[in-house]
Amino acid sequence: MRGIVNIIFGGIMVVGGLSGQLVLRGTDSGGGLAIAGGVIILIGIIRLAMSSRSEE
Repeated sequence: MRGIVNIIFGGIMVVGGLSGQLVLRGTDSGGGLAIAGGVIILIGIIRLAMSSRSEE
């Protein structure tokens, strides 16, 4: 479940950063926020993969 939440939250960060509606705090960088969101999405994907392996 946590992996799905990470993917959703990261997607919001990517869309907000690339659209210019949200910025990374302290840097005022939308691109930086999009990169941080991408990292969070990757963490979510890894968590989903790890949890599916443990269920098998």
